[in-house]
Amino acid sequence: MPYNDTTSPTATISLSDSALKSRETATVTIQFSESVSWIDLTNLRAENGSLSGLTRITSNTWTAVFTPTANITDASNRISLNHYYKDSAGNTGLSASSGVYRVDTKAPTATISLSDHYLKIGETATVTIQFSEAVKGFDLRDLSADNGALSNLTDNGNNTYTAIFTPIADITKINNKIRVDGAYTDIAGNLSSGMAGSYCNIDTTSPTAIISLSDHALKIGETATVSIQFSEAVKGFDLKDLHSDNGSLSRLLYNGNNTWTAVFKSTANINDTSNSIHLNVNGYTDNAGNYGQADSENVSVHTVAQTVELTGVTGQPNDVVYDFSF
Repeated sequence: MPYNDTTSPTATISLSDSALKSRETATVTIQFSESVSWIDLTNLRAENGSLSGLTRITSNTWTAVFTPTANITDASNRISLNHYYKDSAGNTGLSASSGVYRVDTKAPTATISLSDHYLKIGETATVTIQFSEAVKGFDLRDLSADNGALSNLTDNGNNTYTAIFTPIADITKINNKIRVDGAYTDIAGNLSSGMAGSYCNIDTTSPTAIISLSDHALKIGETATVSIQFSEAVKGFDLKDLHSDNGSLSRLLYNGNNTWTAVFKSTANINDTSNSIHLNVNGYTDNAGNYGQADSENVSVHTVAQTVELTGVTGQPNDVVYDFSF
């Protein structure tokens, strides 16, 4: 009695790796219940990836290589086999599918923001790092900052970290970059896609001033021009920021190039060699808001008239003094 085969062949599909990340592949094994006629890649369909290298290993076993699509995150993928194949008796096969596999080939990214982009003396900024997904292996060594230091790295949840940026002292520099340098991965192990950063301007230099006088030894009726040369542009500077010993200041004028002038008039009836013109450090700032540094300039004041006796008559202060020497 002849053998009658009416049983459809079946297949099971398995993968060597069910969680694929960037640059990984998996071996796909198709195990048939019996020997089947030739199949090719058109019989197979792979979600979020491609199949290549289909090879018959035994009469019932085939393998292929699965390569996931780049820049994809999908946890519910399957490889399926259609029913367009037959066993040796000509019975059409049954379709089949693999178990679920995960594809995560998307590199994690980061964005950086700062609480303050213009930092002056004594100021710090909070740096916020927002990742596109959960990451691992991220610490302060993965951050760098121009002209400053980062500290207090904190995980705030929701894929967000914060740190404190402290600029270095005595520097004026624009476009300082704070960077995430890319030495971290997502949970799947994908390396970050590259550098991320944000910029800030730093001015931690106090404005300075040089005070000079046109005359350092003033006598009766004389005045001196006081020049104040600032190291940079300042704001809020006026006569109230200047103080003079044994004299008064007037006619404050801006002369361009961060230079101001005023007129110093000495007090009458004074003889003092240790007078100063002082600049108030809390009276002006640079454009960043940094207060200035103090400066002063010495001036001698001689406004006491000499007295001589002329046949018993004594001269008084501010009288004209005559020289009778021959």
